[in-house]
Amino acid sequence: QGTLFLDEISELPLVSQAKLLKVLEDGEFRRIGGTQARKADCRIIAATNKNLDEEVEKGTFRQDLYYRLNTTMFTLPPLRARREDIIPLCNDFLDKAKERFGLERVLDREVMRILTEYNWPGNVRELENAVFHMAVTSEERVITSTCVPDEILKAIETQAVQEKQVSDLQLALEEFEGDIIRTAFAKYGSSVKVAAALNISQSTAARKIKKYLNEVPAQD
Repeated sequence: QGTLFLDEISELPLVSQAKLLKVLEDGEFRRIGGTQARKADCRIIAATNKNLDEEVEKGTFRQDLYYRLNTTMFTLPPLRARREDIIPLCNDFLDKAKERFGLERVLDREVMRILTEYNWPGNVRELENAVFHMAVTSEERVITSTCVPDEILKAIETQAVQEKQVSDLQLALEEFEGDIIRTAFAKYGSSVKVAAALNISQSTAARKIKKYLNEVPAQD
């Protein structure tokens, strides 16, 4: 009359999947080495980080077990898609660190920023390990960025470089577009003629002329 949580259910071998299916259907099981069947009266919650529809198609997960388990499904978004949960989770893990290791720790603002910006490919487990790492390695009550794992700091630096490259590309494209619009307007003198020359609509030409030359162009 309790709840049985089966984590990473997709990793269960096919032979064991068949046994689990029988337990779910018959409500009975036998202990290892036992000969008598025992009644099982519990609720099953199963979790996986894989797409079980795809696993069924590949033949690595039994379709009948999938249908038997899939009474109600909840999809939990990855941590990077719910960044507002990161700091509350950190605080919860710091409470666990205090209970487990006797270490009272808090995060400074810079560490909070770093942890919030990181994409967490390992989701909550990775976050928990990172918090425990910082709690243990910090010699002060306040955890600073010097305690943040190197792989997280390197990932943040790489992410910042990529974002800057995108920003630089957008700026370069705008500058290039601006040069074309200014040259075309100097030559043709109206949004209609600029539009015809550049193969764009007159409204687009007028908007870009206003943007790059800061003036309302003539249409004829």
